[in-house]
Amino acid sequence: MIRKHFIFSAAALLSGLLLLPAQAANLPENGICAHRGNNAHFPENTLPAFKSAIELGAAQIELDVCYSKDKKLVIMHDLNVRRTTSGEGDIRQKTLEEIKALDIVFKGKPVEGVKVPT
Repeated sequence: MIRKHFIFSAAALLSGLLLLPAQAANLPENGICAHRGNNAHFPENTLPAFKSAIELGAAQIELDVCYSKDKKLVIMHDLNVRRTTSGEGDIRQKTLEEIKALDIVFKGKPVEGVKVPT
């Protein structure tokens, strides 16, 4: 089942990439790619970081995606949630519901209203 889901997801992604050449031609040649969004001023891989990067002129945003225990896609760089959230443990061993309950932490402090993007 997991393999079928992965193959379907990969096929959907590759199909979508076929539509990109026309869009990619409009991007600046030396455009800025924001690594995990504007992670200097906002928690990495969060919607505020992505929004800020776009507002600052980033042409692209690099982000990290992994699966939760119940095979839902979540945006998270580390497999252990300790560094960027109020939780502990492997993200692959947490359900989407458990991940949504986590608070994002930035520079050691919880960030009110910001959650792990799912």
